[in-house]
Amino acid sequence: YSNLSLCMDDFGRAFSAWRYASEPAMPGEIHFLSFHVSDAASDMVPTDDAVRLDVGLDATDSSRPILRCNNSGDASVIWQEQTRPGGGRDLFSAALSVQDQPVSQIRKLSDDGGSDVSDFDLDLHQSGESWAAWQAARPGGWKIDVATFDKDRVQVLQLPTALPGVP
Repeated sequence: YSNLSLCMDDFGRAFSAWRYASEPAMPGEIHFLSFHVSDAASDMVPTDDAVRLDVGLDATDSSRPILRCNNSGDASVIWQEQTRPGGGRDLFSAALSVQDQPVSQIRKLSDDGGSDVSDFDLDLHQSGESWAAWQAARPGGWKIDVATFDKDRVQVLQLPTALPGVP
């Protein structure tokens, strides 16, 4: 277990995401669990409720999950997935909610125009919309990409980095 991320909403529900590998040389997996803090205080948290988020990406290495939650019971997770030839990584996401269907389908945020992703972060608005930003290795250098997403959609934009007067 590594790269643990934890957050809590106003209803006393905790959310946790982490990287798991059965052996050090095995590809990592991204797991998610939500539970009431009162349950954890009185007994063990039922691990049977943990969900693997990166289903279908078994042959590649998943790492560095970042988790955010809001006070409405929504959570979002982004992580790196080593899917590219030569070790390059893509960025994937999952939007989660305790109110209805627990996990949305996973979505690839990075596009095929770059060869790697690095230095990413995530924010989750009260509305349930998430914002992710990352550096994308593209021809000519690293660029900054931003995505907005929720359980139903993803929109990715490339921020202009060549501004007048900025080296």
